[in-house]
Amino acid sequence: MNSPNGGEKNERIDNLERDLYSRDAPPITEKKRPELTPHEKGNSYGWTDELTPFVETPEQMTRKNSFVNNFFIAAVIFFLAATAIAAYVILGGFNIISTKNVDITVQGLVAVAAGEELSLDVVVKNSNSSNLDAATLYIEYPEGTRDANDLTKDISRQQIDLGQIKSGGSATQTIKAVFFGEKDSVKEIKTRVDYKPFGSDAFFSKEKTFDITIKSAPLLMAVNLPQEVNSGQEITISIDVASNATALIRDLAVQAEYPFGFTFLSATPAASVEKNVWKIGDLNANEKRTIQIKGRMDGQNEEERTFRFIAGTINPADERKIAIGYITSQQTLAIKKPFIGLSFQVDGKTGPQPVNTGDRFTGTLNWTNNLPIEVNDAEIEVRLVGKGLDRNQVSAGGGGFFRSSDNTIVWDKGALSELESLKPGDTGSVSFTVGVVPSTDQLLRTGRNMDISMQATVRGTRVQGGVPQQISSSANGLAKVETNLVPEAKILRSEGAITDRGPIPPTVDSETTYTVNWYLANSFNDVANATMKAELPPYVRWTGNFTPGSEQLTYDSSSRVVTWTIPDLRAGVGYTSAAKHVAFQIAFLPTISQANTSPDLIGSATVVGSDRFTASEVRAGVSPLSTRFNQDSEYRTGDERVRD
Repeated sequence: MNSPNGGEKNERIDNLERDLYSRDAPPITEKKRPELTPHEKGNSYGWTDELTPFVETPEQMTRKNSFVNNFFIAAVIFFLAATAIAAYVILGGFNIISTKNVDITVQGLVAVAAGEELSLDVVVKNSNSSNLDAATLYIEYPEGTRDANDLTKDISRQQIDLGQIKSGGSATQTIKAVFFGEKDSVKEIKTRVDYKPFGSDAFFSKEKTFDITIKSAPLLMAVNLPQEVNSGQEITISIDVASNATALIRDLAVQAEYPFGFTFLSATPAASVEKNVWKIGDLNANEKRTIQIKGRMDGQNEEERTFRFIAGTINPADERKIAIGYITSQQTLAIKKPFIGLSFQVDGKTGPQPVNTGDRFTGTLNWTNNLPIEVNDAEIEVRLVGKGLDRNQVSAGGGGFFRSSDNTIVWDKGALSELESLKPGDTGSVSFTVGVVPSTDQLLRTGRNMDISMQATVRGTRVQGGVPQQISSSANGLAKVETNLVPEAKILRSEGAITDRGPIPPTVDSETTYTVNWYLANSFNDVANATMKAELPPYVRWTGNFTPGSEQLTYDSSSRVVTWTIPDLRAGVGYTSAAKHVAFQIAFLPTISQANTSPDLIGSATVVGSDRFTASEVRAGVSPLSTRFNQDSEYRTGDERVRD
């Protein structure tokens, strides 16, 4: 049985179908849409034939949003409260174990004299309600701290087992050390205790640092140098180092830092490392050491230069540096333009120049009056000093006089009229000739690092404010005696450690081997990186045999050059000790065009090196070697000629 509503629905469908397929039906777009029948609210809780849209009322939406907001706010408040309570419990120390309830204190002096023993009590206190197990104390000391029982030992870190620290209890550990450093410097001691709560395997840590002030230095250092110097003038710096400690100071050293323009000349005692480090060693209480440094200061007028000196212990990793500085001193001097400017030349060149034994060189002293006023009655002196001087070969130009009693050349207004009055800006020069000592067997054996120093002084009188004043200026020139490299080369067959083979005299198309022997002697100065080289002709083969195997001997097959390298050739080698020697084998295969000749087996050898004293390049050479090995004891005349 159909319901009324069902019949009505079917009728509407039939009408719609008729309208779609009928030719007489009006257009569907003109038909009116039926109105929906409104439903009363709450009149049905089941399914209906038509869907009813659900629309929330404003009151419903407000109640829903209010519930969500209230829930979110409550969650946030709960989270914040839980976090605050946890932080309060943990940080406030109300839990069982808290790092806040573990404290480290250091009891003792906060200031100490450097070099004196300091005793400190390190106290670790446990204010927790539970015991601390496996407590370990770590102490890190500042650099330069020494063991109180042995000042030769550095201590940087200590580890001390404290064991169990009971609740409310403490552990005390006494440490002793010796601190070093400059006055008023602050040294930091770092402490840390590691522990684990009773019944737990987790470790916790508490750290704390403490400062110790060095109230006095273990050393006193006084540096004396001029406050003012003329450019080019020699100066002497005196350094007094005295112990201010009650105990022995070990491994003491002094380091100098020179300013730009300072040229080191000499020191007493001699520097231990690179002209600026002195290893003093151990210094007893109240003991004093003195170092004197001589040098030349160059610079422009009104410039200032600062010297810095450090006393302390040497760095074991780099002996050129101070590891722990006990005291530092800085001194500044002012550079003034010299009254009379002076400069030296040796054979027309400025600066230290190399010269050879038995030679003569020309020294020239140039002068300029830098004053704005006249200088009267000037006198010039050049004193010659040094082991390289041949005082029998000195002569002065320009009317100068050589005073042999003190090896000084003198010029005055009687010899050189222009010295009577030097006007502002006047320039001039004087020259002289100096001989270098001749080479003798005795000199070759004993002469080391020889030089000739030319020490010039110009004096005169200036009138200032109507009052005559004596003025002077000084300068130095230097000539250094260059070493003699003496190479030697010869061929041997029956002597030496290398065995040769092949026919003698050499025969066409048959190979014969020879042993080349190189020798090298060096006289006065050490030589760095000496190399001796020679080229093999195309008909000679390098066999690769040489002795001793410790020598640095190489052969370049592309250039056919044999090279012997000696990194450090000491002075006196070949005179006070045996000459350097190397022997190497070559093979000669004659061709028919060489019959009845004595071909060269190796070209001329050249040796080159760097003179450590003069900083100049030194060289020498030897002639080529042929098949004529007449320095061999088994050589016979004719053994050198190739047979066909």
